[in-house]
Amino acid sequence: MLKIGNFDPSKTSSKECRVIFIPIELKNREFHPHLLLASKLADLGMTVLIGSHAAIYRYLNLKNTKAGIYLDKGTQILDKTQDISKKVNAMFILDQELSPIQNNLGVYKEQNVVKERFYSGTENYVDGFFTVGPKISELAEEVLRPEIIHEFGWPRIELLVDHSKTLYSSEIDEITHENGDFLLFVSSFSLISNFQRLQTLAPLYKLGWITDNFDEKWWGLQFDHLKMFLKTLIKWRELGFTKRIVIRPHLYEDQKAWKELVQDIPNVFVEQKGEIYPWLHAANAILHRGSTVSLQSALIEKQTFVLSKCTPIEFSATLNFSIPVDENNPPFESSIEAQEKNSKSLFNQFLLYHSDERPTDKIAQLFGTTDIKEELVLSNARLVLGCILSYQSWLRGLGLLKDEIRRIFKLDVGTTQFQAIPRGIRANEARVFLYKIRNGAHSALTVKQMTINLIRISPK
Repeated sequence: MLKIGNFDPSKTSSKECRVIFIPIELKNREFHPHLLLASKLADLGMTVLIGSHAAIYRYLNLKNTKAGIYLDKGTQILDKTQDISKKVNAMFILDQELSPIQNNLGVYKEQNVVKERFYSGTENYVDGFFTVGPKISELAEEVLRPEIIHEFGWPRIELLVDHSKTLYSSEIDEITHENGDFLLFVSSFSLISNFQRLQTLAPLYKLGWITDNFDEKWWGLQFDHLKMFLKTLIKWRELGFTKRIVIRPHLYEDQKAWKELVQDIPNVFVEQKGEIYPWLHAANAILHRGSTVSLQSALIEKQTFVLSKCTPIEFSATLNFSIPVDENNPPFESSIEAQEKNSKSLFNQFLLYHSDERPTDKIAQLFGTTDIKEELVLSNARLVLGCILSYQSWLRGLGLLKDEIRRIFKLDVGTTQFQAIPRGIRANEARVFLYKIRNGAHSALTVKQMTINLIRISPK
């Protein structure tokens, strides 16, 4: 075990350490799994910096050394990827959006789904690529060197199976108290109004990612599926299916628009707050239209239904893990055993998880043996001063404020950083999580706030 010793990075220190940089895009999906991973890395003597992409980039720009490991959900544009590579020894990808339930071809372009996740020319800068299971590993081998592909599984699955029921017990009780018996619909339509559709597609056209034909084929179909789903809800009520339905919008969906869409349908509610894990445990059953949630639900033995007529063909594999329903066949009371019989034969082809080989342990062990340089951690004062003296930071702050104002006044529907990282990346929140996840044995770690959206987790 690498001994770091006791040090305070806000002061001058001669202690160098192995540093891992982990940027976060969507806090509600990524923060807790990355905290779980960070605790394992810190146990092996490493220091972990977790923050928004902007905060991590600012830190990298300020440091003068080429050291450490950068772990992201995907590559950035080529210029940004090259800039990052100049400041770190290794770049790893842990793509928790690269779902194993997606078919071989990508969504935006008809090509290998792994290839779609890389900006052109960035593949050669990747030193390691973590996959969730055999299917994604096979596709990755068509894009990357086989020796850098690591079939380790996802930390988010580890968090769900090993910890979520006890970790979120109070949230589960609260949700159950407020909702009673309910069916949870995990939405993935993305665009739920014509205005949002036009606002979202415009920049994609400009980037050349989509064409008119593609718009009709994909986004147009998404919108048609949304209208079909709303008609299905109404039909179910007519057929006597009266169970409470809670719709959990995707982060990129407009929650207010959802409430307007379902306001006249009895006993249907919209709720987006918090992590997905307590909602999965609290619900009597799960409804989706092609989602990784189908795998997560199977892992915790939760009855799962799929909207067979509203599921894009790209995600039709989820039909193997869920009970199909449509407008004429509402979700029925079926045994878990019946669902397992249909899914277990194919389950391991999609999702790799073994309780004795946890993903976070394997990633931590790999990072502990990766050949990287040690470095000093920048002080808080250096970071704050760097932000104050950077005109780019001021421009970014004004840009974020403008985006939020436009969203509030419905001039734009794009997800802002205020929504993607609500209340910021906070050390206190991380401490509470680590206390629960480690059964109170968190005192071996130091968690410190560095800037508004950047925290440091290290061994004491």
